[in-house]
Amino acid sequence: MQFVPPERRTENVPCHHIPLNEAGETVHVISGCENHEDLEAAVKNLLRTTIARLEREKAQQQHPSVT
Repeated sequence: MQFVPPERRTENVPCHHIPLNEAGETVHVISGCENHEDLEAAVKNLLRTTIARLEREKAQQQHPSVT
């Protein structure tokens, strides 16, 4: 639930309100469009970006740089 905005956590499907891109578009917004390929691409991009960030954070915790 940490990715769901606090004001949307009580929605029926809170995960549909997670911002998928810098424009703040969500599954709820994009799913209203006819092009489901755009929705799939946005979700894939969010997942890849989030995984990469988490891997960087984990690596920094395991091997903090010496300054």
